[in-house]
Amino acid sequence: MVIRCSGTQPMAKVGGSTAPSADGFHGLAPCLRPQGWGRRTRWRQWVTGAAHALSLGAGALCLGPRPIAAQAAALPAVRNLGPIVAVARDSIRRNNGIRVLSGGRVMVNDVGSRRLLLLDSTLGGGVPILDTSTTAARTYPRSTPVLLPYSGDSTLILDATALAFLVLDPAGRVVRVMSLPRGQDLKLLLGRVRPAIDTRQRLIFPAVQASPFMPAPFGWLGTPPLPPGPDSAPLLRADLATHAIDTVAFLRVAKLFAPVVRVDSAGHSKATIVVNPLPVADDWTLMPDGTIAIIRAQDFHIDWVAPDGARTASAKLPHEWHRLSDSDKVAIVNAARQSDAAGNSPAMSAEFPDPQDLPDYQSPFSWAGTLADADGNVWIREPASPGAVDGPVYEIVNRKGTLFDRVRIPGGTVIVGFGPGLVYLSSRTGAGESLARARVR
Repeated sequence: MVIRCSGTQPMAKVGGSTAPSADGFHGLAPCLRPQGWGRRTRWRQWVTGAAHALSLGAGALCLGPRPIAAQAAALPAVRNLGPIVAVARDSIRRNNGIRVLSGGRVMVNDVGSRRLLLLDSTLGGGVPILDTSTTAARTYPRSTPVLLPYSGDSTLILDATALAFLVLDPAGRVVRVMSLPRGQDLKLLLGRVRPAIDTRQRLIFPAVQASPFMPAPFGWLGTPPLPPGPDSAPLLRADLATHAIDTVAFLRVAKLFAPVVRVDSAGHSKATIVVNPLPVADDWTLMPDGTIAIIRAQDFHIDWVAPDGARTASAKLPHEWHRLSDSDKVAIVNAARQSDAAGNSPAMSAEFPDPQDLPDYQSPFSWAGTLADADGNVWIREPASPGAVDGPVYEIVNRKGTLFDRVRIPGGTVIVGFGPGLVYLSSRTGAGESLARARVR
């Protein structure tokens, strides 16, 4: 039996065009969606949904999913990033972040050479600010430090060993030290999603640093696995002066699958984790004026939280939804398997869902790929297409929530910072990395 539906209830709208519903299907409510569920179809939910749809009457009975044609009409064409106007002459072994200062000067956190380098406006004349010198005021932290913009041209360096922030003045001199609001939050400040400091000198950071390649908690030596973590987590805000902490908003986090721990006859334990290769999670970034932009994965819109706590939400963003073919799903699982951090070690291995069990649609953006430029725009990284070799594409959204531009950056580069009308790119060059400055247009 095939029941298909189209009714009077509205579908999800994205920029005025039809979009898949929250669970990855078109049409009304939870009804009549056996296609694309894979081999593990939830027949009980399907039958319940069908009965519900039938109970709504002829006006709600579905006769076919609504088309999603012409969605691309609302999307700007992709263009290439503007020309490169400067390249750093100093050798950088491993760039762990930059700090763009007034006048075009740039601090580079070169963790490979264990130094903090100050470049002039031409990206030349590199001067070490912190290094392995024996002078206490110029010593580079032992642990991998995190560089954070502070008030004006001042900069904070997170020293994980000391559980403190080093405060640098515009010239790069260490002028004082501040303790962390809570030492227990250190691991949350060192994750893939970097913390940020707003215009009122408050530290913004997520309470969970969940990655799709991170296993859920589990017990060793045959003990039952712990339940997977929550599907949402707070975005926290800590006052650096008073150390008071409050919650800004809640974020949807990537689903973590509970692993299975087995013990063989010799007493050796091995954990098998299930990696989620198509995570759906909210993302966020801090705007230059201190506003927090939260990109919602559920329906692809932005929530804005001003420094004074005022909250607004912009309209849903246009998105060109691509239904994943069977070959696309296989390619995604294969790519995730190759990137698996656990590998095939004796103590840890990883499994992946059957490709047919993946959702029919990708998340509209890449998690941990959202940035704010110096001109007050949000850069949202589009998901990479399977087998793509070109650089990633960013959708640029202004403060009104309008998607007005799409930009592709050069292949092999990553965005590490912004200046007014400028983008800073890092790329691998032999045994080191290169830093370049390019115009947005």
